[in-house]
Amino acid sequence: MTDNAAPHPPAHMAPDQQAGGPPQEPLGDHSGHDHAHELGHDNSPEAVKKEIRKYLYVFYSLAVLTGITVWISTFHLPIHIAVIIALVVAATKGSLVAAFFMHLISERKLIYAVLVLTVFFFGVLMWGPWHHRYDAQREWPGYDLHAGKPSAAAEPAEQNPNHPATTTTH
Repeated sequence: MTDNAAPHPPAHMAPDQQAGGPPQEPLGDHSGHDHAHELGHDNSPEAVKKEIRKYLYVFYSLAVLTGITVWISTFHLPIHIAVIIALVVAATKGSLVAAFFMHLISERKLIYAVLVLTVFFFGVLMWGPWHHRYDAQREWPGYDLHAGKPSAAAEPAEQNPNHPATTTTH
């Protein structure tokens, strides 16, 4: 059998050309075209240095915030104040990571809409159990908010000398 088919295009040509499409430029030759600006990327050495500088500033900021967290822990603050300060520092660090390392600072509004929706539903999930617990006493008379804590009446009989089970009659 003889092969009467047309010869295959060279390997450096675009694959669509062999499907009968219009001839295209070789894949490796992009002279005359500036594709970097079409995609919104600038790969010049100055732009790369600027990006590296930005990432280093964020890294140094995260290191300073970590140091602040450790420094604040040495003050032995009351628990509620320490938790509030820790959450503020952690939220700041998380925002820096999300904005710069995850590139959310340059994303579209849809990303922020999804983020706001996520925060909203997280708040609903946190509010639900809290609301149920503190609304239960009003809805169900006799509901004990402190049922998880042992009361003085629940002490074992051997520890309470006035309990009727420990008094003996002769």
